[in-house]
Amino acid sequence: TFSNFGENLQLAVAIVNPYSCKSRQLPDFVTTEGGVMIDGIDIPICDRDTDDSKFDRVGVSARLGWKNKMLNVGVDAYMSDPKEGVTGAKSRYGVDGELKMENGLLIQGQFTMAQTVNVKIYDGTVEDLDHFGAEGLVGWEKDKIGLYARYGMMSYDDKLQDVNSIMLSAVYKIHPRIHLRLEGLINGETEDAKKGWAEADNNVLFFETLFAW
Repeated sequence: TFSNFGENLQLAVAIVNPYSCKSRQLPDFVTTEGGVMIDGIDIPICDRDTDDSKFDRVGVSARLGWKNKMLNVGVDAYMSDPKEGVTGAKSRYGVDGELKMENGLLIQGQFTMAQTVNVKIYDGTVEDLDHFGAEGLVGWEKDKIGLYARYGMMSYDDKLQDVNSIMLSAVYKIHPRIHLRLEGLINGETEDAKKGWAEADNNVLFFETLFAW
């Protein structure tokens, strides 16, 4: 349900298949150099939509927000109860906000705390894992041009390798449904030789064309 209360208050509530916890590569596409695949890094915990109903559980997701012409801020939560022995996202709580001004300035930010159960950490033990992530974006959008800079990070309380990423992006809209994008990703990882954590050679510069319909 997506409900409005008055002019500014919004509430969204959904019952969903519980999130699957799967790894994800940073960057999230394969890159090669001289025919050899460049090492990426698997983000240890990544909540993803479950494509089927194989889990005998449900998840509940909700967001309460306040919005006017320029500002949109809110708090959100997700809760589920994974089966005994199954790795899964149990809870997640966050805050988010967006400021979009008439002169084209765009500011976005979010912070999320989460708990995932039955996670195997670097030494092979299994435990419940508290972790958090945050990101902030500053951009400028005017007519056909968009310029953006974003910093994002995830921390796992020194139990899994922390990751962070800086994005610099420029977009030119040659048509409302055709966008050209030049983007650079500077990806970083915590290093710890005892735990086998190392910096990966996974910085990327790429160009893409987006067709939207």
